[in-house]
Order: sequence, then C-alpha cells, then structure tokens
Amino acid sequence: MKRFFTTVMAAVALTACSPQFYNIYLQNRTVSESGVNMDGKSVAIVYLEDGSARDSLFNNCLADGLAAGIEKEYFKGESAVDVYSIVSKTDYSSRDSLTRLALDMDVDVVLLVDRPQFELGNTKGVKTLCTSRIYAFDTMDKADKVRPVSASVYVSNAISRSSTMPKDAQKLGYAFSKKFINGWKDEGYTLIYFDNWDWQQANEYMDKLDLASAAKIWMNIVSSSKDQYKRSYACYDLAVVCYIQKEYQLALDWLDQSNKLNPEFTAANFRKTIQDAMK
Repeated sequence: MKRFFTTVMAAVALTACSPQFYNIYLQNRTVSESGVNMDGKSVAIVYLEDGSARDSLFNNCLADGLAAGIEKEYFKGESAVDVYSIVSKTDYSSRDSLTRLALDMDVDVVLLVDRPQFELGNTKGVKTLCTSRIYAFDTMDKADKVRPVSASVYVSNAISRSSTMPKDAQKLGYAFSKKFINGWKDEGYTLIYFDNWDWQQANEYMDKLDLASAAKIWMNIVSSSKDQYKRSYACYDLAVVCYIQKEYQLALDWLDQSNKLNPEFTAANFRKTIQDAMK
C-alpha cells in the first residue's frame, strides 16, 4: 500500500511539472465585405449630383439610407454621420480627392456616393435599372487605398409624390450599409500552463476576458521564475494576449523571447497566424 501511494504521488508530481494546454474561444470581428472597418471611427458621406432633379433626389435618399444603416450598427442609432452633397461633374473617386474630403470634414472614413447610372434600355415594367457606386476611403487603413462598392436596383421612371424612387433609393442605401458592417467569427487560442495556482488563476482571468490581470501573472513569472521553461511558456502566453489585442509586432517579440529561452519549443503555426494578420 505504501509503495502504491508513493507511485501515485510521483505521477502527480510529474503531471504538475509538465506543461499542459488550455483552449479558449472568443468571438472576433471580421472585416466587412467592403474591406472597411468603421469601429471607433468618425464617418461622413458625400454624394455627387449633376444638377438634375432625378440624380439629386436619388442620391439624397440613398445617402440618408446609407447613413441610417451605419448609425444603427456603429453609433447605437444616434445621428453621428454627416451627409454632404457636391454638384459637379468632376471625378472625386481618386485617393487624393478622398483624402482632401476627409481632411476638410475632419473624419476618419469618407464614403463618396457617385452619380447614379440609369440604364434607359434596361427596364422592368415602369421601372428602370439604376446602378450606384460608392468609393470608400479610410485614412487609418494600412492598405491606403480606395475601396469601391457597387449595387443595382430597379427604380420608378417618374419623379412625383406617388413615385417609389425615394423609397427605392433609401432601401438601396440601407442595403449598401450592410456591406460596411463587420461580421463575427469564433476564434480559438491555445494557452500553455502548469498545474499550480498562478497559472490556473491566469486561465480564469482569460476566461473572464481580463487580459490585463492574466498578463500581469505571466509577466511576474517571466521576471521571477528560475525555470527557463516556465519563463518560455509564460512568454508564449503573453504573445497570445498581444495577438488578441491586435498588437501583432509585440506578439512576435514575445514569441521570439519564448524561443530564445526554449529553442526546442516551436510555435510555427501561431507565428504564421500573427504574420498573416499583419498583412
């Protein structure tokens, strides 16, 4: 009996000293269909018109629908997106033009609604096909490029009080807003831990999304532990925290530190994930 007890204790001790894996799953935002991320950014809409009553009415209503959709998603329905119009036949879709508009309006993201294109030969009953194009430019986008989005709708041929054109245009604007709304996806992360109070406490903090408290524990392990392997795995866990917070370069730095402390430990897949996120 005594020998059996000793054997069990040795196995427990071995387990306690071995690194284990702990998986957590978080919902992360995915970039919208347009490629523009408006989270935490100021937005303005500019619509073009050539002076005709039809174009002016259509783009005015489209811009209102677009603004309403964006405000509902990003600003809790509050009026936060200013709408402007420009009467001109000039092309404003270039990066330089949109940059100037963003600076003039002091916003992060500008959406330019181009003049609508009515295809007179493409009719459906009393309605005509109209194609609209929006040019989006985010001054904070690392890609630093204009992102075009287009859509079509059949609208009333006539402009009158009974015309459905304003409603059609507004619906199209609201449909356009969906192209600027980010989605959600579940993403899994693997943490490494040891079977003692500090590491388990850090995992509990991660479950509660208290990243700062978890990171504080791992930072303490890095600075105070005499076990280089534990320091290495704590560095790895810190890299995971940085990745979740989108601090990608810092995540790579912690991963490098982890590898220096324990060259046998490789996290090639995680490194590739970080590098892909930086593109």
